[in-house]
Amino acid sequence: MKLSDNPFLEDLFPTPRAPKGSFKREFETVKSTAAFRFSALGSKTKAAGVVNGRPEVVIRLGRPNVRSYSHLIKTADYIARHGDVEVEDQSGQIFTDKAEYRKILYQWKLASDMGEGEAKYGHARRIILSMPEGVDEEKFQKSCRMWAKDMLPGYDYLIAFHLKSNDKKTHQPHCHILLRTISKDGKRFHLDNQETAAFREHFASCLLKNGIEANATRRWSRGKTIKSVSQADYHVARNRVMTNEERARIYAMSKKRNLLNHQKERMQRIADAFEIGAEIEDPDGIVQAKKTRKKVIGLANGAAQQLLRSQNQADRELGKKLKIHYDNLSPVESAQQKMLRKMNEERAQQIRRLQAMRKRKRFERGAQR
Repeated sequence: MKLSDNPFLEDLFPTPRAPKGSFKREFETVKSTAAFRFSALGSKTKAAGVVNGRPEVVIRLGRPNVRSYSHLIKTADYIARHGDVEVEDQSGQIFTDKAEYRKILYQWKLASDMGEGEAKYGHARRIILSMPEGVDEEKFQKSCRMWAKDMLPGYDYLIAFHLKSNDKKTHQPHCHILLRTISKDGKRFHLDNQETAAFREHFASCLLKNGIEANATRRWSRGKTIKSVSQADYHVARNRVMTNEERARIYAMSKKRNLLNHQKERMQRIADAFEIGAEIEDPDGIVQAKKTRKKVIGLANGAAQQLLRSQNQADRELGKKLKIHYDNLSPVESAQQKMLRKMNEERAQQIRRLQAMRKRKRFERGAQR
C-alpha cells in the first residue's frame, strides 16, 4: 500500500511544513516542503517508532541571548567544561584547551563586531542535541556532526560532546552546539515552530542512518496530553525573565514560598474533593486536550483500518500494533485529577478487601456450625 493511500496516517503524523524550500524524505519518498533541505521520517516510520517504543529525539534551542564577548567566553567555557572536554568547529578542527578555542571566539568577536557591553541582538546561541542513556557514543557523535553540517551551512559553530566517557557529570549523552547567529553572508539565524520540528526529524533521520533507534513525533500524535514541568524547565523559565543578579538573590526564596504555597493549594483541592466524593472540574487545558485526544483516536482508528486491509503483511502488523497502542492510552486528566483518581481507586480496593474479609469470616463461622 502506498503512503498516499492512507491519509489518516499522514494527518496523524504530519510533515513539518514551511513557506519555502524542499527536503528529501528518508525511508519513504513523498512530496513535501520545508524551510531547509533535510531528511525527514515517513509517516509509517513514525508510526512504527511510536508503537515499538523508539526513543524520541530531543533538541533544545537556547535563546539568542549571548549579547557580549564576555558572555560568549563564559558559554564556551561551560560547554567545554573549562577545557576538560574537547571542542571542535564546523570544519572538524579539534581544540583541547581554553587558549585554542578562545582564539576562535576572538575571530567571532571581530566578525560580529561584538563589544564588551550587551548588544541589542544576540551574537550567539546554544543548541543541544540529546538522546537517552545507553546509545553508542561514537554513532551519536557521528549523527550530531552530520546534523550540524546539514542544518547549519554557512554558520560558524563549536561542538562539545558531554558523554559518560569524558564527563563524570553526564549520564544522558548530549551535544552542545555554540552557534554564531550571523552567517558568513550576513544572514541572522532564525527558526519558527515548523522549522524546529523539521530540525528534530532530521536529527532522528541522522541517528537512524547511523544505526541508532530514534523517532521524532509530536506529543499529541503519540497521545501524550500532560507534560510535567521538570526542574530544568523551571530553571530555563526563570532564566528568561530574570537577570543573573536577581536570580541569585530571589531564586531560593521564591521557589520555597511560591511553589510550596501553590502545591498546598492543589493538595487541599484534592483532599476536599476526596472527602466529599466529588470530581475535580476539567481546567481549560484538559478540555482542549480531550478534544485533541478525540481527534487523534479517530485518525489512529482510520489509519489502522486501512493498514489492516493492506496486502502487505508488515502493514497489517503495523495496523494491529497501532490499534493496540491507541486503545490503551492513559486517560486525559490533570495531575490533580490523576492523584484523586488514584486515591479513589485505593479506597475502592480497600473496601473490596474488607468486604472479602467479612465474607470469608461469615463462611468460616458457617462451616464451624
